[in-house]
Amino acid sequence: MPKFLSAFHSVSNTFSYSKLAIGAAVALASTGIGVMPGRSLAQAVRPYTPNLSPPSIQQDGLALFEEAGQLAQLGRYELALPRAKIAAQLLPDDVRLMRLLGGLLLQQGELEQAVLTLERAKAAGEGEEANTVVLFALGSAYGQQRRYELAIATLNEALKAEPDELTGRFDLGNAYWMTGQLDNALKQYEEILDKDAEFWPAVNNIGLVRYEQGNVDQAIAQWKQARTFNETAAEPQLAIAVANYRRYNCAKVQNRSSAVCRNSIAEGRTAINREPPYSTVEHLVLNLWGKTLIEDAKAFFNDAQVRSLINEINGTDSTGAPPSLTP
Repeated sequence: MPKFLSAFHSVSNTFSYSKLAIGAAVALASTGIGVMPGRSLAQAVRPYTPNLSPPSIQQDGLALFEEAGQLAQLGRYELALPRAKIAAQLLPDDVRLMRLLGGLLLQQGELEQAVLTLERAKAAGEGEEANTVVLFALGSAYGQQRRYELAIATLNEALKAEPDELTGRFDLGNAYWMTGQLDNALKQYEEILDKDAEFWPAVNNIGLVRYEQGNVDQAIAQWKQARTFNETAAEPQLAIAVANYRRYNCAKVQNRSSAVCRNSIAEGRTAINREPPYSTVEHLVLNLWGKTLIEDAKAFFNDAQVRSLINEINGTDSTGAPPSLTP
């Protein structure tokens, strides 16, 4: 799970946007917009073609805007986005629409267009209280683009207005972490936990930082704590398995029969089974694992029992080739 969240997103512990919610964006964008006559919430899920004759352009734009907001509230982002795009063509200077469209683009993974739209919304809404949510989303988007210095500046600006926005602070911690500013990253994560002790992604990421600092015991303690808040989270489970596999030198034949090594392998296999993408280095990078932990994960993945599971998941044999189709 990726790690930049922003005020547009529900809490995840990664940079990805697989579990996003844009309720805050919808609420802000819809401010001052009334329900348009003749279009109910149920009708909003049906195909809609606007009347583009000049007298109706503004009305159609507002109707599409309203429908996009309603659909977003229902979680029907795939239907909301096309309406918001058309509405933006009809109402190109409406800052509320820019906010909604930017959030939808970000949620749907159209990152480049999301940034351009959110930057326009920021400029158009300069000085407005509602602009803070745009800053949080824009900072998150910059982080996903790996423009970390921009993310840091933007998120710090947003947090001056809303210091208790924990997902925005989490994004800021991740941006500091990715630029090697470990103390600043830890400070952000710890400030989150001062306000919400069960914000498990922050607990998890403190573990990532501690491991890179060489504090293996502290890292494992953090990951264990993260698991108490989210028992089904694959990331801390796998991280513990990888750390113990390395610490107890489980790659050596004489150590493999020990209880800790058997448990390490079993726990790691369970985590990979739960979320197979965690069996790839690319996914670990996406999830902000540090260099040391990734190198240790590579050794763990090369364990015979772990590799057999990964091959099974990928449909390959022990050599990495796909299985033969001949009897």
